[in-house]
Amino acid sequence: MKKIRGNEIFVAVALIAIGALFMIYKSEIISIAMTLIGVTFIVSGVVDILRKMTMIGVIKIVIGVLVLMAGWLFITLALYILGACLLVAGISEICRLSAIKTKKMTLALAMHYLQPVIYILVAICLFFNQGGALSWVFTVSGIFLIIDGIVALIGAFDK
Repeated sequence: MKKIRGNEIFVAVALIAIGALFMIYKSEIISIAMTLIGVTFIVSGVVDILRKMTMIGVIKIVIGVLVLMAGWLFITLALYILGACLLVAGISEICRLSAIKTKKMTLALAMHYLQPVIYILVAICLFFNQGGALSWVFTVSGIFLIIDGIVALIGAFDK
């Protein structure tokens, strides 16, 4: 029987919601999105700590607090912080996945490889904002976040 992970489903749904908000509200939604991302990091960190992954949990909580503070105080800077976090997360996940030896490509495995690539694409979109309210950046970022949420949701149910 396949195991469904609540934390992964929560993150996937949050990504889809944030992506939709990016597309609908464009630049006005960044402070709300940063709040959701910060809370998601904090909740994910607490879950990791409860699962005895203390170091990763503490790092996620610290990142969540930083994102929350930056989202409300320095919205432009928050875009770059979010982009940097997504870039680091995407690259580190690709490195981690490349170390795993697999014999057969499954849908779940493909989704795990696609997710960090989407993180990197969203990071690139956020880096090119340059502090302006370029609506296409938010639309493209929203599309990537929705795709990432769908990929994560499929991966959570297909383990």
